[in-house]
Parts: sequence; structure tokens; C-alpha cells
Amino acid sequence: MTILSVMATSSTSSNRPLSIKHSIAHQKIEIRKGKGKSFDAYFAGRKLAVSEVIEPTKASQEDLEIQKKLDVLALADKLGNVSEASRLSGVSRDTIYRHRRLLKQGGVEALRRQETPDHRHKNRTDEAIEKLVIEYSLKNPHLGQAQVSRQLRVSYDVEIAATGVRNIWLREKMNTMALRLAKVELQPKPV
Repeated sequence: MTILSVMATSSTSSNRPLSIKHSIAHQKIEIRKGKGKSFDAYFAGRKLAVSEVIEPTKASQEDLEIQKKLDVLALADKLGNVSEASRLSGVSRDTIYRHRRLLKQGGVEALRRQETPDHRHKNRTDEAIEKLVIEYSLKNPHLGQAQVSRQLRVSYDVEIAATGVRNIWLREKMNTMALRLAKVELQPKPV
């Protein structure tokens, strides 16, 4: 049996013990570890009642979104009219029908937001131009976005605005000269 000892002290502004008739200042509370995960607490030789405290958990944002979807579907079922449920909840009829279909096909888990990590926006700069901007920026980390844009136009006949260069730098986390220099240091040296 392991015995852990804890001192109970009082904290007052004058650093003196509390002047209560039965003060617990400078008294020991013993915590005795029993078999398994249980333990007992003792104060002044008397066993204390110890109860487990379970802290409530907060629902995640995703769980709240799913619950809203389920509430709208329940409203539509209760009213028996998707148009009326759409008007009352502010959710389009198409969305209600889509959520209904997803719920039937895959259950509640199907209502979770689907991630598309490799999706490239149609207006995003072409990958070849992005690679050229990154390569040129790492060779010339001292140049700013307007200078890189101008040099690429003159040297490589590539049309890209200074803001386009900046957006590429932001995505690649190389928007300052210090970050570009650090990225150059991390690249393998040619032998």
C-alpha cells in the first residue's frame, strides 16, 4: 500500500494560520492507494468520503452542425411538408432532400462535412507557374513581390501579378525574406 501525504495550508495576506477553532492549517491529508485504481483519503485518522467528479464535455462545432441538420429533418418529418420546413428553418429544400438521402445511405456519420484537401480552385495560378515563382523566389530571396513579378515577365515571359506572387508565398509560408532564407537553408545542397 502506497501512502501519499499532502499538507493543507492556509493562504492569508499576513501569512499566518487561520484563527479558526478547528483549523485544518498544517494538518495532513493522507491518500492511500489501494488495489487497482481506487484510493482512500484520511484526515485526522478518519476516512473521508471520496466521490468521482465527471466534468461535462462540450459538444464540438461539427456535432452541433450535425444536430442542426437532424433537427431540420425532424421538423420536415413532423410537418410532413419539406417546403414549410425549409421556410421555417431557413434551409433550402434541395439541402433538406440531400441530407435526407445522406442519412438513409450512410446514417448520421454521412452528415459530417466532407473534406476535399486536394481540391484546386479553378482561378488558382497554374502549378507550373507556381513552381517557377517558388524556385525564382528561393534563388533571389531578397526580392519583393513586385520585383519577382517584373523579373519573371522579363526573363521567362510569364505574366503574374505581384499579388499572385504574394498569394503563392502565403500558401508556401515564405512571405517574408527571413522565411524564404530559412527555406533556402532547409533545401538540400547540390553536391
